[in-house]
Amino acid sequence: MTYIEKAKYIMDNYNFCTYQKPIRYNGMNVADPSTYFWRLFTPEFYKIPDTNKTFHNSDYVKFLSEYEYKDEFSIETCLQEDKKIILQMDLHPCTENNKPFEVIKNKFFDFMLGKNYILKNMQSGKMTMFLYQGWEAENYTISHWPDDKYKTFLDMIESVLQQYNLPYSSIVILNSNVRLHNYKHKVNVIYDNAMEMNSFKRGVSAHGDEFGINQKDFDETFTIDKYLKTIRTNTKRLLRLSRTPHELRDKMLYFTHLYNFQDKSLFEHRYFDVVNVLKNSQFFHLTKEFCEKNKFYDLVDNFDLNKIDENLLNNIDKQKPFIASPYENKEGYHKLHHHSNSPIPFDVYRETIFSWVSTSLPDQEDKVFLNQSTFNPILHYHPIIWNGQKHTVKWFKHFGFKSYEWLFENETRADNEEHIFNRFVLNMQDIIRVMNMSDDELYNKIKDNKDTLQHNKDLLFECKSIERIITKFYETTI
Repeated sequence: MTYIEKAKYIMDNYNFCTYQKPIRYNGMNVADPSTYFWRLFTPEFYKIPDTNKTFHNSDYVKFLSEYEYKDEFSIETCLQEDKKIILQMDLHPCTENNKPFEVIKNKFFDFMLGKNYILKNMQSGKMTMFLYQGWEAENYTISHWPDDKYKTFLDMIESVLQQYNLPYSSIVILNSNVRLHNYKHKVNVIYDNAMEMNSFKRGVSAHGDEFGINQKDFDETFTIDKYLKTIRTNTKRLLRLSRTPHELRDKMLYFTHLYNFQDKSLFEHRYFDVVNVLKNSQFFHLTKEFCEKNKFYDLVDNFDLNKIDENLLNNIDKQKPFIASPYENKEGYHKLHHHSNSPIPFDVYRETIFSWVSTSLPDQEDKVFLNQSTFNPILHYHPIIWNGQKHTVKWFKHFGFKSYEWLFENETRADNEEHIFNRFVLNMQDIIRVMNMSDDELYNKIKDNKDTLQHNKDLLFECKSIERIITKFYETTI
């Protein structure tokens, strides 16, 4: 069957619903109502706000536009119909608790399956629970919580299936850890780029008028040639966005200032703690050792704990918060979201040339997470250098994207390094090299490789993760 035929089968044979009440425990989010899967079958979802453009597979979007609109129903309505049911929920990882798997089992699964109308329909195969957990890249094969009753998340799901006599096809989970993309297990987990689509849906304009603030941020006329023109005129080269605190991100900010790149950079950095630089002896011990071993003599002094520039650190601390877009200074901007969840204004990409991306939880080596920090720059033709987990680039290329080693020469070596601190040093070597290029050299490097930048943007527009997610659901449940 073709992709469209599989999608049509799901639409013809299933109704969508969600449990309408959020589930909380001791002030912690356990589960929330969800529309994630349902919206993938609605034509409106693929329209880019404030434009005439759509994204994803054009034939699929055309099919949806011509097909009878499929709305979401209440559980009660779904139970009265002959069709099968997809019960969607957002399932939070509950990692604030030291027994997160037990919390999810006791407060979500036992609660939901304690409802006879859910249990019986899941047992019979009429109802499938689709659980979204794609905000971060969870690793279901290991545990960081020794006090938890369950060895892993998968172990917990197994116990649910066995206790309630459920078929494996009754639960499908979507997870963003692409490091496990090819991992096989009886529990049905789809490991994919669950947030790839967000670059088209999480810009400022996607929320319309926010407390009187309205800004059209997706520029459909921004072509590769216009991007090349900006290289000639932009005063900023490097873009460094930090929405959540992390000690490595504080070091990224410190080192860009240490090398006097701040005037040629644009920073979004609200949370800075000097202690994350000043008191991290392990980082400086290991990075200095790596520099000496590899004869990076021009870097050694700057990775010496005893030579940290405390005046510079204090000056950075006084300047915070660093705000990259004037939009974020407007009254009301943060009334709708916490900063970490606020849409990123796209003007920051058009005013810079390349992105130094810190992936989410970059020091956790058991995962690889590609999210908006990667996809937003691609949308604006930015070459990317990653401060992230081992094999981030490997998985980026696995999904068909082309890498940026033509600009960042250490890309492959850094991607294969075992330790995040070593990757940081190799990042800095590349950053220094590119920031010190003449305008002509940088322009010509990028111009000569503009086909790569166009390829990546075109591939992002296809958003093939959606097809893979729908296909895997079909293959899992029929």
